[in-house]
Amino acid sequence: MSTITLYGPDFSYFLRVIRLLCQFKGVMHETTLSPFGENVTPFGEEHGKLHPFRKIPVLMEGDFILPETPAIAHYLESKPGPSFFPEDIKLRSQVLATAEMFSLYVHQAIMADLVLEFAFPKGPDKTIRFDEINKRLPVAHEVMRWLSSLIYDEHFVADGRFSYCDAVLIPMLDYLEQLPAPFNIITHYDNLMVYTLFHRQQYYAKGVLGEPNIG
Repeated sequence: MSTITLYGPDFSYFLRVIRLLCQFKGVMHETTLSPFGENVTPFGEEHGKLHPFRKIPVLMEGDFILPETPAIAHYLESKPGPSFFPEDIKLRSQVLATAEMFSLYVHQAIMADLVLEFAFPKGPDKTIRFDEINKRLPVAHEVMRWLSSLIYDEHFVADGRFSYCDAVLIPMLDYLEQLPAPFNIITHYDNLMVYTLFHRQQYYAKGVLGEPNIG
């Protein structure tokens, strides 16, 4: 089986989604910022040749180039290994709908509004804007309450097993837990902590979750 190349920095949330899927399926892959031997700067001109809107990740397999996380997930599903999409069309559609809500609305409240403010501070002299973060916490808690009710006391979001929507959610909660107190608001939701810790211990999370290594 050929090795798939994934373009993007290791700390990228969406890249980590795809890496979880690869490891769940047992698909050999490598991550790189030099897919053609020379460095391709994220969001630079050469990146635009891989993705017209310079997004991450991009999958490459031989001459085949595929952008966008949902499309990459569908492509990986065709590979040998355990499935992360239910066979039943209604369940599959629910997984897709839930994953889309995670990647749009949960991502905005957790990653864009909280985690990235710590990772890439936008204040004067690159200081963290704690006033902005505090303004965003009520919405973040609203989202976390919804997630808590969705997970309840399960280890998986849907169908009692690992699915695409778990892969979309896990890296966000993993990053959120690593924020300094009191901003690591996942600690207010015991079942989401259990859910996150459970997945950190699974084979598909090895080398994927953990410290962002942004610097």
